[in-house]
Amino acid sequence: MDKLKNKTKNNIRWISNPSDLCPTPTNEHINEYINIIYKNITKGKMPSIKQCPQLIFPIGAPGAGKSTIIEHLIEHHSDIKYSNYVQFDVDKLLDYLPIGENIRNIPDINGNRTNIGYASGWKECMDKLSKTSLIQLVIGRLLKANYNLILNMHYPNIIIDAQLNGYFCILVYVLVSKTVATKRVKERATELGRMFSIKGENIYGWVQSIDFMLNDYKEKAVWYSLWADRFVVVNNNSNKFPEKKDFKIIISNPNTNWKAHIKKIYNLIFKF
Repeated sequence: MDKLKNKTKNNIRWISNPSDLCPTPTNEHINEYINIIYKNITKGKMPSIKQCPQLIFPIGAPGAGKSTIIEHLIEHHSDIKYSNYVQFDVDKLLDYLPIGENIRNIPDINGNRTNIGYASGWKECMDKLSKTSLIQLVIGRLLKANYNLILNMHYPNIIIDAQLNGYFCILVYVLVSKTVATKRVKERATELGRMFSIKGENIYGWVQSIDFMLNDYKEKAVWYSLWADRFVVVNNNSNKFPEKKDFKIIISNPNTNWKAHIKKIYNLIFKF
């Protein structure tokens, strides 16, 4: 009996406090993270030397399918190979860093992996990192290096910085309905642990985010298209991959009638 008790006691495993897995980053952490991310995303890539570097900036609600759309846009309309672009996705920030593994596979008190994910860990970590200058510093370093870029983030004003750094900028607006976006986000949140909460009826906390971005990006797309060299609109409401003809490409030119340009953009976006 004593042996059985000791065996049970030795098998007890304790989970550490999940919040400790993602401490508030210090300046030293930030510098370390910048180097890790930069090396990770630029590995095997070459800066654009012979021609003007490109920035492709997709916007759309969560679940719009922006990453998939960009791959097909490049396939059909770019003279640069998809593999030659450096991709930086802010929502995948934790995937580039060692702390991401801690969130997906929590260690117990002895440091052993438990195969248990921290459901709210993604949000907690992202909130802490987003309050630092990490993202801006990584992008600034990429722009100075003249890499062809695909940036997945929520601040279209980066197009202005890219223009000032000599980039040819392509703004891509991915149209999607709230119903489709909500369905995709629920599946992704469950699979990747990118949850705001664990309330299933609120699609893990993403409903408010989807509502906000669907409306917010309709306005932002119009005005930031004036800064872009090309503005692309594509409907990704179905599960079929878009064909070449599905991409509506508009040339933005400061010499054109800007009122007519804005009206054209509005008509494309708001009729959906």
